[in-house]
Amino acid sequence: MLFVHGHGAYLMHELLNVPKAGKPPKYKDSWVEKLNQEGFSVCGIDQQGCGFSEGLECYVDRFDHYIDDVLQFARLLPIAQLFVGAILFAPMLSLERASKHGLNYYLRPLAALLSRIWPTLPAASTTRNHLYPELQSLWDADPLCWHGATRARVANEYLLATEAGLKEMPSYTFPFIVFHGADDTLTDPDGSRTLYERSQTKDKTFRLIEKRWHVLLKEPGNAEILQEVIAWLKART
Repeated sequence: MLFVHGHGAYLMHELLNVPKAGKPPKYKDSWVEKLNQEGFSVCGIDQQGCGFSEGLECYVDRFDHYIDDVLQFARLLPIAQLFVGAILFAPMLSLERASKHGLNYYLRPLAALLSRIWPTLPAASTTRNHLYPELQSLWDADPLCWHGATRARVANEYLLATEAGLKEMPSYTFPFIVFHGADDTLTDPDGSRTLYERSQTKDKTFRLIEKRWHVLLKEPGNAEILQEVIAWLKART
């Protein structure tokens, strides 16, 4: 299982068990341990500027660089087939909801300009996890997580990537299952719904989970999500 972490995070924070704020992530009782017990290897990289990787913190010059890095890593794996499907957890497939928060409403028309003249400026605000504040505390106490606003170039690259992705959705034919919290204020659940509705694949599943925010791998009920993930993987490998 090749895992790609989210914005401002890094691989171990998302996949391993963080027992207490300020403590390092642990393998024991983590999703990785449970997936290993079911016979699945788990791997991934910290993206440019994230976690233990080099580069300006939480900055990338082009979104395609993220994609290129993941593909370069994936091609090193000793597997017969590169990809058999996708499992998505609260993916960023639309920026409509995020663009309406705080100053983002006013900054969006200026995104391309800011990206050119001051690309590293922390400009676009993000939301906090008020539904599960204890998980927000884990994030706040981890020095390897990004705690600032999204940089201007990165925000503009996200905008361009989501717009391109929306146009390409009707051509998607790969199997996928997508989970999204109904109360997610960081990424838009409607983006996941749109993926489900527009993609042409017959093998697709959309799970909108009530009383969940964005950190689905750690929020209450994550064990049930993991069991569904394991069942999905076993049915296709």
